Amino acid sequence: MAPISASEAKVLVEQIESIIHWAENSAEPLDESIRVRLGEAGLRLSLAMETPLDTVHRIGGTPLQGALAHVGIEKGIFERLAGQDNSGISSTALAQQTDIDPGLMKRLLRHYQSLGMVSQLGDDSFGPSKITKNLTSRICSVGVSFYFQVLSRVYLAVPQFLKEVNYKSDMDPNYCAWNIAHETSEPPWKWLQSQPQLAKATGEWMAVHRDGLPTFLDATDFEEFVQDTTDTTPLLVDVGGGVGHQCLAFRLKYPTIPGRVILQELDNVVALAESSPLPGFRDSGIEVQVHDFFTPQPIKGARAYYLRNILHNFGDDDSRKILEAIRGSMTDKSVVLIDEIVLSESGVPPTASQMDMSMLATQAARERTETEWKELLEEAGFSIVKRCPYSREYQDAILVASRK
Repeated sequence: MAPISASEAKVLVEQIESIIHWAENSAEPLDESIRVRLGEAGLRLSLAMETPLDTVHRIGGTPLQGALAHVGIEKGIFERLAGQDNSGISSTALAQQTDIDPGLMKRLLRHYQSLGMVSQLGDDSFGPSKITKNLTSRICSVGVSFYFQVLSRVYLAVPQFLKEVNYKSDMDPNYCAWNIAHETSEPPWKWLQSQPQLAKATGEWMAVHRDGLPTFLDATDFEEFVQDTTDTTPLLVDVGGGVGHQCLAFRLKYPTIPGRVILQELDNVVALAESSPLPGFRDSGIEVQVHDFFTPQPIKGARAYYLRNILHNFGDDDSRKILEAIRGSMTDKSVVLIDEIVLSESGVPPTASQMDMSMLATQAARERTETEWKELLEEAGFSIVKRCPYSREYQDAILVASRK
């Protein structure tokens, strides 16, 4: 490819700046596939322009970005700025509104504008950027808080953990970077029960982290599994389904299909689902059952046993046990719907690869490729009937599996 000339580069920069201005100011939504391609191209362009020193500062400054974003959310800086008009607000006025020292506020705003978290309209005048408004959304405020409070120290413990296990992939599920960072011998979900503030941050993030994204209901036509059902037919068993978000979504989409929808969870989660039910849950007809998914499945002959983000928490041995506990209760009409990330062999998007590394850090577990899923399921006595992808950025998919 011929080198780009200075004049051509200048024209390209002007076009990019025009796109940025449009994206920041237009209320008209962009086609999702175009939005993703533009974002990915912009990231690749930015990386391609980096000097070695640029790379140091980008990587080295990442923990600080998360920490200061948390400060801005916690102190209401972004919320105050998001309500400003084009006239802006001074650092002194914003300091008074948020009870922060004026000198410190000016330093914070200086850094925020360098990262695009706020807009600087003049020497001492600040307003909202697109990222400011993002950071005031519930998914951002909850997510940043979760990553900062719960995960940031875990990520920083990964080098020590990998060194201790001699960089082997066969890891002990009872010991990982999580245990080092939080100084505990307990796994995440057990330890969080004794940490109410961190448990609250985790629960809030789990409740919203998929907001606005496609779901398994967008990827599958459930009616193909439910021919000739009656009111007593088990339609959907949501195994380890939390407080029932997916069960409720299923019932709202398929209100007229006869049959039972059953939520299964451990006793403490069932107690939460019943004491603080989701809106509409009480009147949905959804059954709630205490069940440990390592024990034999008590619901026989369900049309679909649904596992959402369960197996990525476990290594192959425990995952086989979970699947085998279900297999014994299936009939020829039953399928298992596995709702998980299915990693591609090349070109994995950052969000999906980050999830894989997060599983390594927090539970010595992993996301799997399609080949790895196939091997696991075959070892547990299943065959993959089909794969139904529904999220490109996260590489989410439904694996429909039947017993062999």
